[in-house]
Amino acid sequence: MILDKPTTVLTPQEIKELSLVLNQLKAEGRLIIFISRKLKEVLALSDRIFVMFDGRLTEASQFRENLSQLGLLMTSSLSMTNNQCSS
Repeated sequence: MILDKPTTVLTPQEIKELSLVLNQLKAEGRLIIFISRKLKEVLALSDRIFVMFDGRLTEASQFRENLSQLGLLMTSSLSMTNNQCSS
């Protein structure tokens, strides 16, 4: 299942209900691709995070093993991509 920013127009209650459904599907072993700019939502649902910038995959991580790497993963990806843009 691919969800592209599914909570953008939802109320807080609808977001909770969607989260319950997605966690149930996850528990059943379903693959869910959840696209969001809301880090709190991503952290609540994800086993792995893929960082994309300018339409390209820049990093991938099973961040739960080391949550402190998540910020580094995101900032290093953006720095790398920004440096590529300026050259």
